[in-house]
Amino acid sequence: MDFAVSHHREDDEGVVVDVAGEIDAVTVPQLWEILERLIEDGERNVVIDLSRVGFIDSTGIGVVIRAMNALKDHGGQLALRG
Repeated sequence: MDFAVSHHREDDEGVVVDVAGEIDAVTVPQLWEILERLIEDGERNVVIDLSRVGFIDSTGIGVVIRAMNALKDHGGQLALRG
């Protein structure tokens, strides 16, 4: 499966980042680019939807933790679903 990442707003959730494919050292920069932009733009509630992810390696876990810490530092929160 090809890697894809996009985002959309859900009123009750905040911003949902939809990820499909494998999250690894090759694809994690694309995921971080979107997460970083959302955080810099002032989003405080971000959900990462992993329901279409078949594999995530340590670099993927690392970017999730990095985003969680950045959101926490700005008074926000990160949730995972799927």
